[in-house]
Amino acid sequence: MLLAYTIYLVRAVVSAMVAVFLLFVRRRVYVQTKYRYAHVGVAVAAILDCLMDIWGCWLIANGFNHLDFHWFWAAVYYVEWTVLGFCALKLLESKHGFFWFPPLMIWYVIKDSIAYRQRIDDVFTGTRSESLHDLSRQTPFLLVWYISLTIVDLCITRSVTADLVVVCLSTVVVVWFTLLIFNLQPDVLAGGRVMNPDVMERASSSELGGIEVKVREWENRPDRPYCKEDVSLYNVAEQMRVSSRVLSSYINSVKMMNFNTWINGLRVEQIKRLLNDDPDIDYYDLMVASGFQSRASLSRAIKSCTGRTLSDLRRILAKG
Repeated sequence: MLLAYTIYLVRAVVSAMVAVFLLFVRRRVYVQTKYRYAHVGVAVAAILDCLMDIWGCWLIANGFNHLDFHWFWAAVYYVEWTVLGFCALKLLESKHGFFWFPPLMIWYVIKDSIAYRQRIDDVFTGTRSESLHDLSRQTPFLLVWYISLTIVDLCITRSVTADLVVVCLSTVVVVWFTLLIFNLQPDVLAGGRVMNPDVMERASSSELGGIEVKVREWENRPDRPYCKEDVSLYNVAEQMRVSSRVLSSYINSVKMMNFNTWINGLRVEQIKRLLNDDPDIDYYDLMVASGFQSRASLSRAIKSCTGRTLSDLRRILAKG
């Protein structure tokens, strides 16, 4: 029981630190962002974990078997499921709120994560797009992981070792949620919502009539703005002095692609020009000059736009 007492005590300290960090250290940030509900929700889950662990320590210290109180753990876990599910839906900018039935909650989190992933490329590029894609993948995974762990924990009524393993793994989920929110803050402060109502409503044909010239002028600007870091639909629309709704509709309906594909296509054309000028230009210089943030993203874009690898493209252009 000494091991159980130690693990519960350590988890109580970790949970308390997570709650303090979210509620106080990052308070000025989360109040100003769309993730404020997720901050508070994960903090509430951490506080519940802390209180539950303190009570577990008290039970062990007074000679009780903490495994005999599964009704209590079940009630707390149920509340945590609901809170973390609400956090997941807020992170995915879902229109849904609380769900008291876990299978229905999981269904909507998975469904909304797929829809969220499809919208990301209509708005963002670069590291912001990649980080939001990570968010859309990790959020449902963490929620399902946590609910599965707690169900296993409730089914284990006599194995102290198995109970402690599950307790430790469930703590990892809460900490992971915290890190996920924390790492996204720069993206939130630098850009708008993914599901912007102005973007989701399509423009009329009359509104699309005058934008083609502006798009062509922007594509042909000598400073090549599409090669800058983390280009988004919002700042491109601002540069063109058109609404993001009209620009998004033009790219989707006229160019028949999403925003991310359009920008990557322009960047790949810039890479071709660079390779024509200097066939021996190295990978890093290509990345910097074309606006890609990683070797992997550059390679994916070239493969997607040309169907070839960079080496193939370099060899073909070298032959003239």
